[in-house]
Amino acid sequence: MNPTLADPSPGAALIHALAGADRDAARGLLAPDLVFRALLPPLVVELDDRERVLDLLAGWFPPGGVEELEEVGSGTVLDRHRVSYRVRWHDAAGDRFVFEQQAYYDVGDAGITWMHLLCTGHRSLPEKGER
Repeated sequence: MNPTLADPSPGAALIHALAGADRDAARGLLAPDLVFRALLPPLVVELDDRERVLDLLAGWFPPGGVEELEEVGSGTVLDRHRVSYRVRWHDAAGDRFVFEQQAYYDVGDAGITWMHLLCTGHRSLPEKGER
């Protein structure tokens, strides 16, 4: 899994925890009363419970971890945080996929308290050697 966790932001730490299938670490970064909204092909999701958000987020990552965490970037817009990431993975049949997500979030004493996320959806990759 690349890149290494050089970025100490809560958003980057959350993505690395999810990509590494470390649900306990991911849970520790989310506030219990997290307000979450996501635009996911083909629907909008609104949740206000850490466990339900964690179930949704963890469900996008394969149980044994990802093939490659291709990019993780973060920053801030004044007091609002941002994290973006691209993930490559494959299923049990060997089919390869990629997805990218961008999230904006706020952090409080209990962790990430508010998050809005946008997702590309899982996109099929061509066979190795194809373009």
